[in-house]
Amino acid sequence: ISGFGQTGPYAGRPGFDQIAQGMGGLMSVTGLPGQGPVRAGIAVADSAAGLYCAFGILAALLERRRTGRGQALDISMTDGVLRWLALYAAEQWATGTIPAGGRGPLSGGYAYYSVYATADGGALTVAAVEPRFWTNLCHMLDREQYAALQHAPWPGQARIFADLDAIFASRTRDQWMAFFGDAEVCVGPALTLAEALDRHSEQISALDQPGEGSVRQIGGMFGSTASRPAPALGEHSDELLTSLGYDGSEIAGLRAASVI
Repeated sequence: ISGFGQTGPYAGRPGFDQIAQGMGGLMSVTGLPGQGPVRAGIAVADSAAGLYCAFGILAALLERRRTGRGQALDISMTDGVLRWLALYAAEQWATGTIPAGGRGPLSGGYAYYSVYATADGGALTVAAVEPRFWTNLCHMLDREQYAALQHAPWPGQARIFADLDAIFASRTRDQWMAFFGDAEVCVGPALTLAEALDRHSEQISALDQPGEGSVRQIGGMFGSTASRPAPALGEHSDELLTSLGYDGSEIAGLRAASVI
């Protein structure tokens, strides 16, 4: 994994997540109109590179089993970000332009897919992408006239936004969630991290880490979590060196020389 891959004019340069977000084009489609490029709040380029690396390793192992040949993986953080912008790339090629940050269909340019502040300082996420969800939402808000304007151009969207901003600001987040109940409107609460961790407590496990006590961690994505704590520095050095053929005196010499 590198910032820019093993070839090209940037191959030898250091690269961090924020650099990859900028050079991969991600910052140009986030944020709000007039604010300029905005980075994501998490290290998405790092995460993308890790995911592509994991998938690449699995694919390489399958290829080795099938053909007996190994593979070399060249994972660029910047390339990973670029590949997450495939929909925007298609629009750029087809029309010669893309919406400014905050004006795209998935970045806040449409009232049916946005975030609205509530009376208690909280927020709701609205993602009524399919027409039936948007129609249901408009009906429940007594705004049936907006159902046919789901993809109206920006001047019309601005008026819908203003109206919905006022509507959602009239109740608290929990009141709105109770109001919508199980209706198919695709509305959810925008939780703080503390709230999300509390709500999804079943995803959190605790390990007894020697010297640290009980340490919480978010569980495995695929339903499993390591049952052993992280090893202490040098905890398995003797075991591993012995397996590599070092005898006791050699290991002692390495330790005396501060190699281990």
